[in-house]
Amino acid sequence: MTKEIKKISEQKGSLYSSTGGHILHGEEPIDAIKRETKEELEIDILIENIVSIGNIIVDFPVRFIFFLRKI
Repeated sequence: MTKEIKKISEQKGSLYSSTGGHILHGEEPIDAIKRETKEELEIDILIENIVSIGNIIVDFPVRFIFFLRKI
C-alpha cells in the first residue's frame, strides 16, 4: 500500500506539506503526532518508530518536531 504525502490545494500552489496538528488538552506531543498521522494519512504508526528532533518556540506556540523512522 502506498500513501501520498499531504498535498496542498491548487489555490496554494499544489505543493507538499508535512503532517501536523494541535495537541489536545492533557495529551502528550508524541500521542498527538500518532493521532494526527492516523487522521490525516490513515496510517497507524508505532510510538517506538517516532523520533523527536526538538521543538521550536514561535511567539507563544511550541512546535514539536518529529520524524518517523521506518524499520
